[in-house]
Amino acid sequence: MYTIMLIVVNNNIRVEPNTSESRTYDQRTHMQKKPLSLKQTKALSKILLDKPRDRALFHVGIDSMLRSSDLRYLTVNDVTDSQGVVREECSITQQKTKKVVTFNLGETTREALQTWIEVSDKGRNEYLFSSRTKNYGGKRLKEQPISQVQYQRLIKGWLESLGVATDDYSTHSLRKTKASAIYDATKNVEAVRQLLGHSSVAATSAYLGIEQAKALDIAKNHRMF
Repeated sequence: MYTIMLIVVNNNIRVEPNTSESRTYDQRTHMQKKPLSLKQTKALSKILLDKPRDRALFHVGIDSMLRSSDLRYLTVNDVTDSQGVVREECSITQQKTKKVVTFNLGETTREALQTWIEVSDKGRNEYLFSSRTKNYGGKRLKEQPISQVQYQRLIKGWLESLGVATDDYSTHSLRKTKASAIYDATKNVEAVRQLLGHSSVAATSAYLGIEQAKALDIAKNHRMF
């Protein structure tokens, strides 16, 4: 279950996720979720061509490898230079660890993001991906980032458009996609650890399911009958 907290400050309502519950949700589910394949990634990029917000969100989710709690709170200022041009290399402070992580945005991602910023006419301090909920209980809300629930629903919808069963996928799937591809190509867990902003190689191995995959391979090759 995902819940939110309504915080009232000076008669303004602010919506925030209940982080204690969302952390439990993440710990319970993220290791089960699959990354997207290269074929799925390319197909979704094409399918989302006429949806600039969704395409930008999808591309940044894949390329940045950020946790959804950091991705959803990105602002225009986080990813653009003083001229408003999307940067290739960006750095933010992670909400979970309070440590700085640097991520790279490829050319296609930068183009998708630049298009979204321009068509949405967003200011430098605005969230890149805002919630469309503007009012609650008759009161106008301050700008909010897209919620975890809304983000998850979008991913589910994208995968359904491919005819994919969505049970094995979540917001973690986007974060894990590029990380898994890099590990498969290089077997460099330390490099992937740094890119994901993990505190240890063990955490990265567990997140990618490396040891579990090895164990399953051993089991598959050890026939009893």
